[in-house]
Amino acid sequence: MGKENRISSCANTVVDGEFSRKCSFDSVNGTENQSNLKEQVDTGRAWLILAVGLANYIVLFGCYMSFGIFQSYYLKVMFSDTPADVVSWISTVSTSLMLVCGPVAGPLMSVLGIKPTLALGSILGPLGLLLASFSSQVWQLVLTQGVMFGFGAAILINCSVTLTSIWFEKKRQFALVVLSFGSPLGGLFFVPVISFVLNGVGLSWAFRILFAISFVITCVGVFVLKPRQGFKSDSKPLNLSLLKDKYIILLVLYCLATGMAELIPFQYFLASIVDMGFNKGLSYNLLLIFCGASLLCRITMVLISNRVGITNMMLVSNTLTGIFTLAMWYTSTSIPTSLVYYVILGYVSGVGFSAGPVLVGAQYPKELVSQANGLLYLAYGGSYLISGPLAGFIFDKVGHRTSYSEVILVCGAFYLLSGAIALGIRIYSRKYIPRLKNGPL
Repeated sequence: MGKENRISSCANTVVDGEFSRKCSFDSVNGTENQSNLKEQVDTGRAWLILAVGLANYIVLFGCYMSFGIFQSYYLKVMFSDTPADVVSWISTVSTSLMLVCGPVAGPLMSVLGIKPTLALGSILGPLGLLLASFSSQVWQLVLTQGVMFGFGAAILINCSVTLTSIWFEKKRQFALVVLSFGSPLGGLFFVPVISFVLNGVGLSWAFRILFAISFVITCVGVFVLKPRQGFKSDSKPLNLSLLKDKYIILLVLYCLATGMAELIPFQYFLASIVDMGFNKGLSYNLLLIFCGASLLCRITMVLISNRVGITNMMLVSNTLTGIFTLAMWYTSTSIPTSLVYYVILGYVSGVGFSAGPVLVGAQYPKELVSQANGLLYLAYGGSYLISGPLAGFIFDKVGHRTSYSEVILVCGAFYLLSGAIALGIRIYSRKYIPRLKNGPL
């Protein structure tokens, strides 16, 4: 019989952003082989886990980026006579649930196991896209594209981030930044395909193609993704002790403000430039430019994050995005100015969503990564639930469905607020977290 250690009890403690985990062990037949604890960490299997997680990200966020095309199609073609705040619920529910339901993944992994949880996500998410292809009413799309896809995607996203985090230690920050490449890469692949299909054979076949691709790719993850030996996910959706940590509270506030801002260009930029006279069919291809600029931003993160620091990049990125939004998009009266702004937006705003999980992976032990990320996703998703309907109401009632100035002001203001919160994170980290008092933040 092999050597075995069994954990009999564990407790997490938190003091000013510094976590410790105390465990007592029952020894059975001696001590555990230390090689099991270092099971191919940062090598071998870890890179395969990252590759499959990246594939999940590419598919899921590729679908997400395609929803920007669908939103413009809904506003201008399919539901042109329906109030914008009603139409906005389709993409709002989808993007919100992709994030809000993240904390559910941990308990599901604990109760069902990793593979059944992944299987649930890989069935539910793509099935929502397939059923959306038969939908013709707003409420039907909210349930299919919104609820079903959003919940399934949330499970897969959280599992991918959690498993990547626990398979990497020394290279964890690098791995999580690479994982974030999935968002722009997905857009670069899916946007031209969906744009071509939508213009050629219509919305229904666009959804069916998304279903086929997402189902096949995510099913691969069901068979390949696995946890490290001995890893157990917490059965609670949220760890209340995290709410005592000022660092995570600041990150949550940052995600709330960033989410309130970034959904507005996603939902309204393409529609605004079409109203200026830009060709509607070609406008969908602008997402390619956005995704390319965003990918360049993620590459920049990999190259300079160790020297500059993710927190500093958050501060600069969100502040500049707010400034450019107010200085260029808000004042723009020409198509060239708007196009230049969109390229800049893609590059400077690319840090926002990806920064949170990277900081969580660096700051917290692997046992808490899933729940800490769940709080950030909950904040992001909650902000989308507020921002989408709020922007739709402002566009309808204040802008009278013709002026985008009011929603652009809201976007710029929240980006500047998120930049101020990032400054607060920087100050707090230097002052209260010992290991962050020196070096890049």
